[in-house]
Amino acid sequence: MDKLLLIRKIKELSEQYRDYTAENLSRLIKIKSLSGEEKQVQQEVMRQMQEAGFDEVKMDELGNVLGRIG
Repeated sequence: MDKLLLIRKIKELSEQYRDYTAENLSRLIKIKSLSGEEKQVQQEVMRQMQEAGFDEVKMDELGNVLGRIG
C-alpha cells in the first residue's frame, strides 16, 4: 500500500469512527479516577475494548489494561 493510499484510508476511518471515539472518551472522562481508585475506569476501558472486538482483553497485576488484536 503506498503512502498516499494509507493516509487516505486512515482519514476515512477516523471520520467513520469520529462519533464512536468521542462517545467513548466522554464516558471515560466522566468517571472519577483518583490515584489508587481507577477500578471503574479500568472496567470501562476493558468494556470498550471488548465491544470493539479485541481478541484478548485482560488486566495485569499492576492494574494495566492490556488488549490484543490478531
